[in-house]
Amino acid sequence: MQTLTLEPRFTHPACPSCGNVFPIERITAGRSSSEAIGHCAFCKAATQILLPEKHKKLVYLDQSFISDAWDAMHSGSTNSLEHQIFTRLAALRERQNILIVVSDIHSLETSAIPDSAKRSGVWEFANHLSTGNIAGTWDDIYLLQQRRVLADLGTAEGFPLSDIGLDDPFRIRIGIQVIPTNRWRPSLAASTAQPKLQVVEQFQNILNSQEGSLGSGSTSADCLVLVRELWCKQLLEGISALKSRQTAVRRFEAASQSSADLRAAIAELMEAPTSPFLRIINQVVSDLAETALDQLHDLLLIDPTGGCACVRLMTAFEAEMLWAWYKGHGKTITNPDNLNQKYGRSRLNDFAHVSTFLPYVDVLTTDNAMVNFCRREVASKEVAAFQAKLYSKKSYPDFERWLDDLSVTQSTQ
Repeated sequence: MQTLTLEPRFTHPACPSCGNVFPIERITAGRSSSEAIGHCAFCKAATQILLPEKHKKLVYLDQSFISDAWDAMHSGSTNSLEHQIFTRLAALRERQNILIVVSDIHSLETSAIPDSAKRSGVWEFANHLSTGNIAGTWDDIYLLQQRRVLADLGTAEGFPLSDIGLDDPFRIRIGIQVIPTNRWRPSLAASTAQPKLQVVEQFQNILNSQEGSLGSGSTSADCLVLVRELWCKQLLEGISALKSRQTAVRRFEAASQSSADLRAAIAELMEAPTSPFLRIINQVVSDLAETALDQLHDLLLIDPTGGCACVRLMTAFEAEMLWAWYKGHGKTITNPDNLNQKYGRSRLNDFAHVSTFLPYVDVLTTDNAMVNFCRREVASKEVAAFQAKLYSKKSYPDFERWLDDLSVTQSTQ
């Protein structure tokens, strides 16, 4: 089989034998992501096409931008800023200068859109932008980060893009790309979503309980200490429960076949303490060294975030929300929608996508309120550890300029 190496700026390879360009439909996937196979319609020769790498900027688009862009595209308002930004994004994506990241967090948000046509359209739009490669949720990323810390304690490095579902992301892509629809994701999210009022009530109860643990004259720093202590306490309870469960299982397996021994072992297994965090702790240490559970325990006593960036960010945002609640903000809000926006599922979704993806991407869009959250005293210290640019509706002109600058830079390379 003949071979050619594709140049990074040339994505339309031609047959080395006859010089005819391979149509997209005649380029298929190779044995790995680093190659493709071109099938010449004229000389019938097959060509191995070696695909080079090309650095791409990663752009995370949140629900607010995706919805605004979808509305602009379907209203015909071509002069709107959202439409202009989308046009630039699409051009850079087509030239493989950027990768657009969309998270499964959007499944829940999209499923809440009341209009079925828009709900379906927004999801298809988001799925297409990400070429069907939907990144995970906060829980998924926490699991990967914590396992990496334990597996490589003391030397864990960076934030591999495989965490967010991007394998070999900087490889040039050519030929036919199969894009899964992922239509099941919003449907699943809708079927498992709690009613809005129930979620808001749960958050109010949590905030009131946390406020009760703060003394008079507390500060935002005190809120951060409390939130991280509570997170650490739940994990430690999960560790203790898993250890008890493991001990009970070993005794059950070692029990003799006498009915008395079996009854005692079964009783111990049934009575072993449990915890809401038992399952996640079990996933964290699964297939790691036998000492991983003790390592995690000792690590949490030193650092309640377990060395995970997503926990540091999430707890900082939650501390800022608690601080606002402590100062009385929100307690006079009676409208459930407003409460949900500021102290409910909507706000937690914002916390989740920023704390999950900020370490991995170059640009992240969010809403105006979340950008303000990131500028508050406690949160800003954690956000400053990462280089990603945050854009919201107020700063869309800056986002547009960033895209224009990137387009100029890439065109000269």
